[in-house]
Amino acid sequence: MTAGFIRISDTNIITHSFTTTIENWPSSFRAELFAIFLSLIISPYGCRVDINTDSQNSINIIQRIHNNPTFSIRDYFCLPNNNIIINNIVSIIKTKNLTLRFNKVKAHNNNYFNKRIDQECKITHYDSTPALVIKQQYFDNIQFIPQWGSIPIERKLRKFITDSSNIKNYFFFLHLPQNYKYKDVVDWNITLWILCNNDEKTETNFE
Repeated sequence: MTAGFIRISDTNIITHSFTTTIENWPSSFRAELFAIFLSLIISPYGCRVDINTDSQNSINIIQRIHNNPTFSIRDYFCLPNNNIIINNIVSIIKTKNLTLRFNKVKAHNNNYFNKRIDQECKITHYDSTPALVIKQQYFDNIQFIPQWGSIPIERKLRKFITDSSNIKNYFFFLHLPQNYKYKDVVDWNITLWILCNNDEKTETNFE
């Protein structure tokens, strides 16, 4: 997964560009958030930053949290995903006293700069450059970050624990001697939902 940004002068000339590979929890939303985060890292203190992005989700979540002074660390861990990178974005905005102005760019609309950074990210995706790792100790408002192995959990914590527990129990159940012989004939997806007391799926089929 790759992320990147280009910096444009007031006369629409590209002055800088940067792309990198990033790890863990791949999604287009995460890549867009990471691109915004990278652009804020290089921004001078106390300046106004104009960000052009085709990700309306990124704009919405950053504005919602940044404009909410009561948003707590606990609230971050209730976000569906990408809570650490979102926290880092909001933290760096406040620390560097940045003023952000978002411009929504329509995706796949032949915007030159949007196409340019997409092309550069595609090239980076296939090179051998090591992934960029952000050292979390520079964002000390979160003192403890839950991890799964050595991977930070950047999803809603309660749901992650529930999902991982369900998967573990699923494989244990599937590999019981009396069940393993049915692994190819039972719709285990529906069966798992039933075992988790989900009332929306109430049948198991044999085909």
